[in-house]
Amino acid sequence: MKIFYYIYTNHKDGLERVRRGAVIIKALESNGFEVEVLVNDFRAGLEAREYGIGRSTTIESILDVDVLVDMSDIVIIDTPEDDRGRISNFINDYQKVFRVVDDNSTSLYGEEIINLSNSMVVDKEYQKEHNKIDRVLFFYGDSDSTKKILKMFEIFKDNNFDILLGNYFYQGYEDELEKFFNFIYQSDEYIDKISSYANVVTYSLQCAIEAKIAKASVVLVSVDIDKINIAKSYNIAVIDRLDDELIEKALQNQNSNQKDINSEIDILLDSLKEYK
Repeated sequence: MKIFYYIYTNHKDGLERVRRGAVIIKALESNGFEVEVLVNDFRAGLEAREYGIGRSTTIESILDVDVLVDMSDIVIIDTPEDDRGRISNFINDYQKVFRVVDDNSTSLYGEEIINLSNSMVVDKEYQKEHNKIDRVLFFYGDSDSTKKILKMFEIFKDNNFDILLGNYFYQGYEDELEKFFNFIYQSDEYIDKISSYANVVTYSLQCAIEAKIAKASVVLVSVDIDKINIAKSYNIAVIDRLDDELIEKALQNQNSNQKDINSEIDILLDSLKEYK
């Protein structure tokens, strides 16, 4: 019996599912389960190695999961794709099926939900003590296909910002960004830099929570109500647009109280006890 863990990514969705998936996968493996990771993007599979996923198999979409899975196997799915009713087939064909969500989604066909809206999963690395760089690190996300950062140059040109590049940034984009940021870091430095900065401003919810767990002052830029509610439950400041005054105010006097993390992993492991 294997556990097949399918992770959907692309240039627009970024690597948040990879980061949280890596935490769950490592927990499963440390508890004796054999996990095979499926991704729909080869480049995401390469980047996943930075988060502890040793190897992965690339498939085209959720519709191809059943090519590899046997009846005795368990499937965990983290994707926003239209499954065209395929998850219903999975439930009939395999031992057990889980679906990872970070909103108020409910079970579609009887699959078990791993709900990350109440307890996000975060790598233990962010809980370690790190010497803090007393500057502001900006992480827009894993992709900026419309070069939105360049369009916001006024906010960056006179400020003390450093930037962590996204994995899907276009080649040469770094050269265009050099004039606006003091330091530019590559995407493979993600864990180290998110852990090391005293102040983090980001559009990524997963990044915001990781930085908060690493004891940074954090500002999430978002208008998504589900993301806002999750961020606020972790005492993360939220602003609706990138603005000097809003950022400065949001970074000050932050509540350091932290909500529990990774409790959903314990629930998942409890659900899998009978299959060990």
